[in-house]
Amino acid sequence: MRPSFGRVKMFRKSGAYLYLAARLVEDDRFPFKDGEVVKVELDSENKRIVVSTPEWWELLDWDKMPKAYEKLPREIKEAIQRSGVTVHGPAEVGAARPGTAKRPRRREPQ
Repeated sequence: MRPSFGRVKMFRKSGAYLYLAARLVEDDRFPFKDGEVVKVELDSENKRIVVSTPEWWELLDWDKMPKAYEKLPREIKEAIQRSGVTVHGPAEVGAARPGTAKRPRRREPQ
């Protein structure tokens, strides 16, 4: 198959869309379905993006589920660590991240 060309459309607030040619999407070898969640990674060394189907465990926020993470099989934990997904220990769960700390409420003068 000849290379197919698309177009990137940037949006200031919501990100960008990547438009793909219909002949590419309609090809039997196209690996994705309409509406499917995909993982997009930047390969800056080769100046390209890589689009793939994510593993189920990449879609979860393990910081919010430390007990569930502890129960995972060793192989899954190792895969999570190799992927670069950050998982904090129970003491760090719920710690404020930059920009997310709640401001204390103002007390009304008495």
